[in-house]
Amino acid sequence: MTEPTLHRIVVAGTGRVAWNLCKAFVEKGLPIHEVVGRDLSRTMALAEFAKTRAVTGIDKMTREADFYILAVSDDAIATVAKQMPPTDGLVVHTSGMTGDKVLKEYFGRSGVFYPLQTFSVGHYPDFEQIPILVQADSENDLAYLSQLAAKLSNCVMRSNDHQRQTLHLAAVFVNNFGNALFDMAAQILEKEQLPLSLLEPLILETASKISRQTPSQAQSGPARRNDYGTIHQHLNILKEYPQLEPVYQMFTEYIRKKYLS
Repeated sequence: MTEPTLHRIVVAGTGRVAWNLCKAFVEKGLPIHEVVGRDLSRTMALAEFAKTRAVTGIDKMTREADFYILAVSDDAIATVAKQMPPTDGLVVHTSGMTGDKVLKEYFGRSGVFYPLQTFSVGHYPDFEQIPILVQADSENDLAYLSQLAAKLSNCVMRSNDHQRQTLHLAAVFVNNFGNALFDMAAQILEKEQLPLSLLEPLILETASKISRQTPSQAQSGPARRNDYGTIHQHLNILKEYPQLEPVYQMFTEYIRKKYLS
């Protein structure tokens, strides 16, 4: 298959995903044709960042682009799609949980372009290390998405709705729940005037272990070795943190049951 036409890319949205995608495209020499948003100042800021034109109003976006990325919230995808002008271009959303059917009602060519990462405005992770899951009905469009994703990332995977949604669920465990655990740890440390930075080497080592062994093999700690003395001491300390005690007990019980011989 020939290289996909990449000189007319439209990004709809002005949030964190849109900013990171625009940066990744521009850095790889894939100019953005236009940025589309509702808020004038935010749209102009992203357009200036991406060195392209700003369009406010979904119905005003060009219908002549080759590729449209709806980098908007899950509950806004259908609304944006409904307001878009008709197009022969390929239209995709970037959601992990929204099915591919949401765009089929409005466009002859549609799909999913899902970068698996947590994004922030002003901080840009290396896109080459970010897995991108792609999905489309036609083989030509799927090949197009795969080639485009490969220009940004070293990890591109074709997936269906269920696979992508399952991956999103797993990501919530390691990212959102993981961050909630960091916050709980910070609460405990703050009371004793201890900095969270003391845990950073441990956090990094814990995460890096999965490249060398499975999480099951890497599991350690008092619950893993049935150290009831340490567990009892921890629970005594947690009496000062009643909202955290049940979380500790839940994880302790999960680990104990998993490794019970």
